Amino acid sequence: MNERYEVLEKLIFEGSSELEPVLTKALSDRSPRIRWLAAETIGEKQLENMLSNLLGVINESDSLTRFYAIESIRKLSPKKEVALALLNCLLYKDELVRVAAAQALGELRNKNVFAELENSLSDSSPLVRAYTAEALGKIGGNKGLQILKKYVDKESEDRARAGFYLALYSLGESVYLNRLTKLIESDDLLTRCAVANASQSLNLGKLDRARIISLLKKQLDKEVTVFGRDCFQEALQNFKGTSK
Repeated sequence: MNERYEVLEKLIFEGSSELEPVLTKALSDRSPRIRWLAAETIGEKQLENMLSNLLGVINESDSLTRFYAIESIRKLSPKKEVALALLNCLLYKDELVRVAAAQALGELRNKNVFAELENSLSDSSPLVRAYTAEALGKIGGNKGLQILKKYVDKESEDRARAGFYLALYSLGESVYLNRLTKLIESDDLLTRCAVANASQSLNLGKLDRARIISLLKKQLDKEVTVFGRDCFQEALQNFKGTSK
């Protein structure tokens, strides 16, 4: 298996003209590592002709290969009808697959998936609920806004709340910015990092920008985890790099 994996890696690195047929075969290889690499590579190399191969994989392979296939579909396809092929992935057992499906549906911005995304706001995983809320924010419109408002005050987990608040703020509900930034002090590490990451993409006025930078600096001083400190330092560095 290691030899086959190394051969595939070499072909990918060299940009072989025979890459597409090789990747097609690799997607059904008996080795999960080779399937994962093939699915990921299709998106990274922007091999649009292989979209149909990826759509086949999401129904037939292991969870991690499905995850990489969905990620590649998200990178490749501007076609909104592709979203309909991803809906079943919101119901898969694996949390990572459900997260990837929600994220991809948001990027594809198909307004025909509101009902399925609303169902996912009741998912058992706070992470799935967070990405589902963000997907609804990206699709937008009055329907997306009303769904988010219907569920936001029912949410009890900080990580999911962060997704709701980010989505609602992105849809023009400015009151949710304060709620989002308060979560920078959450007891949950993933929530603190999610807020730090989200803060970099927000459309902020001068005063809000300064306030959030101050909050990031204060939390960096208090942060005890390496992962958390890395999140805050990266956010601060990005704010510095985009300062006007």
